[in-house]
This record gives sequence, C-alpha cells and structure tokens, in this order.
Amino acid sequence: LTADDPMVLACAERTYASARENGIFARDLGVVYYHLGRLSEARPLLEKARRRDRRLLSATMHLAMVEHRSGDPATARELFEAASAPGRSSLANGSSIRE
Repeated sequence: LTADDPMVLACAERTYASARENGIFARDLGVVYYHLGRLSEARPLLEKARRRDRRLLSATMHLAMVEHRSGDPATARELFEAASAPGRSSLANGSSIRE
C-alpha cells in the first residue's frame, strides 16, 4: 500500500462493518491486512471469504500468500493449486481467453 494506508484501511474496515457476511468485503479487508503485514488478522477474513464464495479466487490466492509468509509452504501450495485449478481445467477443456 502507499501513503494512503490509513484511508484505505479505514474504508475497508467501514465497508466490512456494514455487511460482515459479505464475502467480497471480508476479502477486501483481508487483502488490506495482508498488505499491511497483519497476517493474523488477514487469515480469518480470507478464510471467511472462501467459505462464503469459492469463486473468490483472489481470497484463496491471498490466503496462500498469508500461509507462505507465516511459514507454512505446504498449505500455501495447496491453496495456490486450488486457486489455479479452475483456469487449468478451462484450458484443458479447450476454452481460450480469446473466445
């Protein structure tokens, strides 16, 4: 993040507080916490976002990065592979970004 960190954090926290069951808002706040190095606060929000909507692949990717930075490369790899699987299966089935 940048010099606007306090504003970004305040906006993400306020948005999440307005709808705590919203997976996107949980993901957004989790991502902000991740980029601020607040991994223990990021993890539960990113896990919640994954539970709410498995299509939020960015939540899974950021959770993988949290696990990696926390010293758990095996879990990080599992999460990364889970997030990458939909794209691999689409390409294996013949789809293309250009379609």
